[in-house]
This record gives sequence, C-alpha cells and structure tokens, in this order.
Amino acid sequence: STPFRHEIILDGQSHAAGVYVMDLPGGLGRPFVFVEGIDFGLGPSNQPWQNGDFGWREWLGCDPANYPMLAMMPNLVDSIVQRGYTPVLIDFEDGTGDLWDNAALLADILTFLNDYKTDPRTMVVAGASMGGQLARIALKQLEDLDEAHCTDLYVSLDSPHCGANVPIGLQQMIQFLAGSGGVVNGLLGALSSPAARQLLLLQLGSLSARNAYQADID
Repeated sequence: STPFRHEIILDGQSHAAGVYVMDLPGGLGRPFVFVEGIDFGLGPSNQPWQNGDFGWREWLGCDPANYPMLAMMPNLVDSIVQRGYTPVLIDFEDGTGDLWDNAALLADILTFLNDYKTDPRTMVVAGASMGGQLARIALKQLEDLDEAHCTDLYVSLDSPHCGANVPIGLQQMIQFLAGSGGVVNGLLGALSSPAARQLLLLQLGSLSARNAYQADID
C-alpha cells in the first residue's frame, strides 16, 4: 500500500519522506526502522509507493535484477518479524538532499514513531550507506535536545563515516560525456547534489561543503 507521508518545514522549505510500515497485527508495534541510502532517482519516474529509484518493493528484495544484493531480504525481514519487530522503511522524497535537513526530518519521524508505537520496548534504527550517517546524526540530535529516542540499537551498514570515494578520473569522464545527454548527464547532476558534495572525498569542484560537513560530524 502507499506509505504515510511525513513532512517538516525548515527555514520555510518543505522536507518529506515516505514512511512504510509493514501491516502486522498489533499496529505499529516495536519498530525496526531502516533508513535508505543515497537515491539519485535516475530511473524513469517516481511512483506512489516509491521516491526515486529505491522504495518498499526494492527493500523487500522484490527487484533482484537491479538490486541483486537484496535478494535475500525476505529472509532478513522474516527474521525481524519473528523477533517481534515491525519493519519500517524511511524513503526520502529528496534522496540526495542536504544531509542535515534529511537528518532533522528523520529525527522528527523517530519521535513520531516513538510516540505512537504500541509496544513499550525500544526500537532499532538501521541505515545503509548515507542512511547510516543520517540515522547517526538524527539520534545524536535528539540526544542533544534531551529528547528520548527510545532506541537501544543503531546499525550502520557500509556507511562512509569518513567520506565516500568516487575516483576523480571517473568523475572527469562523466563530466566529459555529459554533453551527450541521457543517463550520463543525470550522473553529473547526481555528483553535484548536496548530499554527494557533502560525502565525496574527491570532487572536481570546491571541497568546502565536504570539509564543513565532516568538521560538524567530527
């Protein structure tokens, strides 16, 4: 089914995400929250059940052709459910947006889940790649505000906590070929997105966004 849409306003700008909750007996239950990684959205279009190229269907392992690394996700999801958790996926509307903005959005979502979960036990918050960093930041933001996030386990999967690497030669090739249009032009835009500029260790342009982000993380 379609997800809940969760929105916050920061400095007059809207930031939103799809929040998918597995339909299980007992309502929201004890959430196992999974935060998506960077999503450049280079596919044909968004759909009601998916923002960008990654959504609920992909996370559940239903697209092994494009996401072969997730082919075994049904086993993991079954294991999560058997352990008493309700799987929840956070799918950002702007999967390449500023990391601090999406982290603030995630923190608000975690507060909402904590307020409305129907199981008194603590949550698990996990994230892959960029999602692992957003989860880390969101939990820390809540702690700094002295707000209970009711999370006792944080899982980081393949997250570039010290910076992501796309070889500079590959970036130059993408820039050179971008004039031909198509997906290559989209890749160049992806490399210029706020999240990419905050994460990439090597960039064709200024490293100011990257350096400022890592300084704040440290």
